[in-house]
Amino acid sequence: NKKTGFKIPLKDRDIKIGEEYLLSVFISSDTSTTLFFREEFLKESRFSLIGVVNKNKKIEEDRRDRYIQGAFFGLLIIIALYNLLLYFFVKEISNVYYAFYLLCITVSYLATSGYGFELFWPNHPGNFIWIITLGWATAGFFYVLFGRAYLQTREYLPKWNRVLNIHLVGSV
Repeated sequence: NKKTGFKIPLKDRDIKIGEEYLLSVFISSDTSTTLFFREEFLKESRFSLIGVVNKNKKIEEDRRDRYIQGAFFGLLIIIALYNLLLYFFVKEISNVYYAFYLLCITVSYLATSGYGFELFWPNHPGNFIWIITLGWATAGFFYVLFGRAYLQTREYLPKWNRVLNIHLVGSV
């Protein structure tokens, strides 16, 4: 009896890859084997696709994907830090809003991809739901602040500035 899924802490999983729910099962090539799976998703049963893959190939694919994802997250963080540094020279508040927007996007992608779970909160598997929700909501908030500051809507588009203010109040 093996368990996996987003409710199971990483240390209790059979294969410890954060973004996927994998189980290792040894099946001899010269026998026929019947496997039974029960799936529960947020107290609701549903049907999903279950596949059989070679464990070593899957781990190799995951390693390759991690390089690409690491480069992506690294670029997002570098661009955010660049904009924060740029703020100290240019004194444009839009750079700060854009940096915080990028950092919120980075946290949301970390939670969505499973890497945040694996690296930062492996013993709290349910956290990713509220982290994704909070990350995207705050990203939207900073995105609107960035747009207002960059386009200087208070000065050039006062009607749109009021609409964006209402949006900001509503998003809080």
